[in-house]
Amino acid sequence: MRKKRFSRFYLLLIVCLSVLAGIWLFNVSQSVQTAEKKLADLQAEIMREKKTVRVLEAEWDYLNRPARLEKLSRTYLDLGPVNEKQLLRESVSLPVQAKPLRPATKPADDQSFSGRGGHNLGDGEASDD
Repeated sequence: MRKKRFSRFYLLLIVCLSVLAGIWLFNVSQSVQTAEKKLADLQAEIMREKKTVRVLEAEWDYLNRPARLEKLSRTYLDLGPVNEKQLLRESVSLPVQAKPLRPATKPADDQSFSGRGGHNLGDGEASDD
């Protein structure tokens, strides 16, 4: 009798494990199918984007043909050869290159403000107020 109960227990255990394995396998299969569909959708979207880029590049090349641009410049721009009056004779008349501005930084405390309109003058820079 004990042997019969023991074999029934193992049979029930095997059936339960088989059912659990089947459920797990079904979930994995569904996950794989979902991932494959997502991959196919992404690949299709990439192909559409590549086609769009090719069309835009072709349009860009068409619109920037040298002959077309020359015709447009003659039609809409009043350009001609450079004459000598347009050329600078002395380098003194060239503007002095301005120092590049540093990006504004957030003040650490209220002492960094100049008190004039709230502009941060920082390291001894002059204000254009």
